[in-house]
Amino acid sequence: MNIVGRYLASGETSTFVDAQGNTKTLISGQALTTTNATNGSTSTITATGDFRNSKFIIGEPYEMHYRFSQQRLTQGGGGATELISGRLQIHHFYIKYEDSGFFQVEVTPENRDTSLHKFTGRLLGAASASIGQINLDTGTFKVPIMSKSDRVDIDIKTIHSCLHY
Repeated sequence: MNIVGRYLASGETSTFVDAQGNTKTLISGQALTTTNATNGSTSTITATGDFRNSKFIIGEPYEMHYRFSQQRLTQGGGGATELISGRLQIHHFYIKYEDSGFFQVEVTPENRDTSLHKFTGRLLGAASASIGQINLDTGTFKVPIMSKSDRVDIDIKTIHSCLHY
């Protein structure tokens, strides 16, 4: 079982007292050491220190995997109808993300090798790109597809060490 510091909104703080009596700020994504059994034989998790004012999430690591549906070209507004004739060639796929860390996009065109495109949450030169903590960012991630829409699989995967926020 992992105890992990949760994402803190701007202006929100969470602190704990470590085993030596020092008050520290709980950093987003910080893993705290526990002394419980990891085989599921206990219902108690023990961490060294005073965590009364701390905000944290307890969870198990898991992989999130989502496959986007086949992209189709539609015509019109609210009651859009699909255009059946023609060909839809996808050059790039744009993924909008909010407060996100690492994820990777796998593009698998028919009869070709899978290409991986990784987003790390770290933008070179950004003030938010700090070493030793989880870096979250908001924006748009551009992925090259270069394939016919009905002949490509687009998957997004990430490994979470705790529950979703």
